[in-house]
Amino acid sequence: MVQSNVGTGWKTHVHDANCAPATYRASCVLDFFVLPTFDRIMELIGQGKVLAGGLIAGTRICSFIIDVKSNDEGDELLHSLPIWGPWTSP
Repeated sequence: MVQSNVGTGWKTHVHDANCAPATYRASCVLDFFVLPTFDRIMELIGQGKVLAGGLIAGTRICSFIIDVKSNDEGDELLHSLPIWGPWTSP
């Protein structure tokens, strides 16, 4: 199972997504990271790589179960998610 806790670390990385300083708002994070991540997860569901998952009610946590043959494949899958970048150390 994979969980991602969406915290406040996005502010330092949204600039990289050409989001003007005045638009450091949730809509910018949604447009550049969250919605594209959900699109990618839908692709992975179609490929049989994501078996189940979703948002946990009352939180900012997305949790899902992946089916991969190795830890390296799991790492590659997670790194393919657009949301991965803003929540990793620079």
